[in-house]
Amino acid sequence: MKTYTECQYRNCRKPLPEKKLRYHAKFCDSSCKWAEYAAQQNDREQVRHDKNLARFERFHADHPEVLHNMQRLAAKESGKISVKYLYELTRKQLSIGLDNTFTRYYSLMLIETMPELKGRIKFRGDS
Repeated sequence: MKTYTECQYRNCRKPLPEKKLRYHAKFCDSSCKWAEYAAQQNDREQVRHDKNLARFERFHADHPEVLHNMQRLAAKESGKISVKYLYELTRKQLSIGLDNTFTRYYSLMLIETMPELKGRIKFRGDS
């Protein structure tokens, strides 16, 4: 049976298991700043996404052949399609240094340019 202890840090009084009490105290104040901490993490994630998107747009403008090759390979495939597989084939065929963070953007572009692939493209987490 877990024992719960109230957080004593700045009179928060939130009941927590012993293991989480120390971690909680790092972010706690009188209003228990968990929500504020989560919002900061989401802001950091958005900034990172914006930077990656800007890098992708520059790369795509310089190398449109990557998307064309992926479209050609996707048209040949039947059944479910792994964008990561298409991406790796393209990397090998074109001998271009491709950044793995661009896979996401290419999958969205494939769906946008080839709507017939919408139900066939596998995303991370799909079974």
